Amino acid sequence: MFFGGPLVEFYKSQLTRSQLHVALGQLIDPRTSEYQHEKTLRKAQLETKKQTMLISIDEMTNGLLTRIDENVSKAYINQHRLNSEFKELITQLHIYQNHVNN
Repeated sequence: MFFGGPLVEFYKSQLTRSQLHVALGQLIDPRTSEYQHEKTLRKAQLETKKQTMLISIDEMTNGLLTRIDENVSKAYINQHRLNSEFKELITQLHIYQNHVNN
């Protein structure tokens, strides 16, 4: 930012170096303060979005894992049922063979 022109020249002629520093600081301070406030606000908004995103990711991950667990559980139960039915069929086949052979 450039501060120049007749106003600064006037202050230079009227003020000491430390007074000029204070005067320029007062000119810059509201803009700096406003910038810092906007920066803090943007950081807070980003942090809120980040937290929302992390919560969404966590919920999605938990949902996916739950679905996978349910599907694996169903597959295990189906496989166990098929194994039981297969054993029952083998047993019945042996009984039938014994009846036919005798």
